[in-house]
Amino acid sequence: MHRIDTPTVQPDKFGQGKPGFTNGDPTTGTRATDLNSDFFDALQEELCTVIEKTGTRLNKHEHTQLYQAIQTCAENAANRKLSKKKNGKDILDKAQFIENLGLTETVELAKEAIPYHRKINGKTLTQDVQLTATDVNAVTPQILRLEVPVGVPLPWPTDRPPTGWLLCNGDRFNATQYPLLASAYPSGQLPDLRGEFIRGADAGRQVDTGRKVLSAQGDAIRNITGQFGYVRQGQWGPWVTATGAFYQTSTFSAAIKRGDPDNWGSVSAFDASRVVPTAHENRPRNVAFNYIVRGA
Repeated sequence: MHRIDTPTVQPDKFGQGKPGFTNGDPTTGTRATDLNSDFFDALQEELCTVIEKTGTRLNKHEHTQLYQAIQTCAENAANRKLSKKKNGKDILDKAQFIENLGLTETVELAKEAIPYHRKINGKTLTQDVQLTATDVNAVTPQILRLEVPVGVPLPWPTDRPPTGWLLCNGDRFNATQYPLLASAYPSGQLPDLRGEFIRGADAGRQVDTGRKVLSAQGDAIRNITGQFGYVRQGQWGPWVTATGAFYQTSTFSAAIKRGDPDNWGSVSAFDASRVVPTAHENRPRNVAFNYIVRGA
């Protein structure tokens, strides 16, 4: 198609390089725009082509064919667009669409996921699966009661025991409320294990004799014995030195009478802290925990 280009057009009527028509003006001698076959042929073919492209035959008695053709073209264009109601079902090349989104690798990885026919303990994975403690071999309160009998002291890392458990702090407990605990501690009183170590009962081994189960025992060490003594004879005699836990505190003259050779005695002391760590008790290295027992 083209704009009118006869010699009598009105130049730049619709903007730079966009001529238009004029009716002319006899008073100024301006001629009306001449029309020619080129222009009308171009206009005719442009309009007719739109109608014929829709598969419609031209009919000179129909005056709405151009409107219907435009409407048909608009509907065809709309049909070629995706509908959000179809959620992607109307995508012609889905593989290309996935590649354009950069999801090809993700789709390939998904193919290796667990298929629906797989099962967990006989339960299919087609929907959310609720697993019981038995399915995953979890420790239930019932199993715990069998695995850890009531009354067994266990280390616990906080100041407060969990629900159903009691601190081994020497308190008395209600035997009616905790009958199983009373079977382990018939006295109705828990052992006080605060600041204590647990030691296996002798049970006839003859290592720690004379004790009953749950009896307390104070601290002790094996006896340390020994003796020493020395005197330096004469002014130039050698000094006898003490080492390790022994150390010399003072010396004194051991001359019996005036004029005797200058003999000297020494006093030594014992202090274990000179060679090992010491405290007000005997203990191994340790980490502090609370001991607790299950009540029921």
